[in-house]
Amino acid sequence: MANNRNAKDALYITPVGTVSYDEYTGLPYDKGRQQDVTSVVSGSGRGAEIGVGAYNTDDPLFFRVSVVGRPGCTVFPTDGAKRYYVQCLRTALGCYPIEIESYSIVHNGAFFVIASYDQAPVSYRRYFDLVGSTYAKYFNETFGYSGFVFRSKLYVRRLKEVSDVAEEIVAVDKQPVARHMANAKTYLFCSSGEPEATALTSRSAFLRSFGNGGVSTLKSYYRDAYVNRAGIADLMNVGFLNREKLDDVIENTLVDYGCYTKKAVPNNLMHRIIALIAENSGAPFDKICSKLAIGKKMREELLVKVMGELTISLKHSFDAGYELLNANVADKRALATDVTIYLSDRLGYSVDTIFGMLGFAYCAVIDGQCVYYNDELLVKIVLKMAKTHNMFIEAAIDKLGIINTFEDPNRKAYVAKLCRSMDTAG
Repeated sequence: MANNRNAKDALYITPVGTVSYDEYTGLPYDKGRQQDVTSVVSGSGRGAEIGVGAYNTDDPLFFRVSVVGRPGCTVFPTDGAKRYYVQCLRTALGCYPIEIESYSIVHNGAFFVIASYDQAPVSYRRYFDLVGSTYAKYFNETFGYSGFVFRSKLYVRRLKEVSDVAEEIVAVDKQPVARHMANAKTYLFCSSGEPEATALTSRSAFLRSFGNGGVSTLKSYYRDAYVNRAGIADLMNVGFLNREKLDDVIENTLVDYGCYTKKAVPNNLMHRIIALIAENSGAPFDKICSKLAIGKKMREELLVKVMGELTISLKHSFDAGYELLNANVADKRALATDVTIYLSDRLGYSVDTIFGMLGFAYCAVIDGQCVYYNDELLVKIVLKMAKTHNMFIEAAIDKLGIINTFEDPNRKAYVAKLCRSMDTAG
């Protein structure tokens, strides 16, 4: 929803299904902030045209939603990262009939109480998918990570009674206090500390559903939180105590690809499905293959494709993908050779580009001279490509995009010479 608490008289177009804010009335906010009475803009059939999610009810549904980072990965390591995530939340509100009643962003996750004007859980799931994917791109580019940032599963609890909604609003809002953070009183990245001019939160849906009685209940929960801080629920273990089981991850991933049984998976999709299962579950490659009833004879070739998929789709380096899959291979360098050839065949990229994708060093120009790294691996790649593709060494060199340059006008001939020397020695 387009949240702009101070834009009462501003001229702006309100998307279908969003909330426009009117006069202020009294609801408990820190720093004296107050709540807006709203008029809900009814759907006019233009929702699909302007990108607004389904708006199919006048009575909002309430949920506590927990977004949890991958284990061992601090997903909000800096204030700048938290600030960017807030901006993602704010921007995406204009696309879906969602209102944020309360939120708190901590180092390895974020917690929300939301109201949805969609009777099905479609809108809020799409909302958090959009926010998460946008933030993940920023996070990986900024902090040098790759792949998914958050767990694929949203941890959701439906809230029906006014007491449940009020209790969870306060619990989420007071997470910095519950965790005894040093800056809890001035913490900016929660609903009680956010700047008034750029506030994400609104209690319009709460007021609409529960009226003055709800206001009194919410005030009482806030008073109890201030009096007995030790009693505020700490949501730290939400998600960690309820990790998705591997079987559930497999089932959900298969369904996402339209495959409702293991036997229904086409061969050209299997490597993509395994890559997503590994990313979402962290399970070893061999264990996933066992669950999918994949024989050991097929696993060697499949592992190469899965490694390639992790590199292409999830931007993992070779080492990151290898660590994620925890595969049992006799020769890691031979696997690197096969993955490079697979990427070359699939993408048609030059070998220097593929080395960059895999995190391998290729060359550097120092004082006008080309200094090459990993030529030993490069030669193995050329020889294996020539053998498996039944082509001459020069043709394999051309296919891998190895060229003569101004700094090194004899590069192709030199690589061919190295290949023939190693081939003869071998």
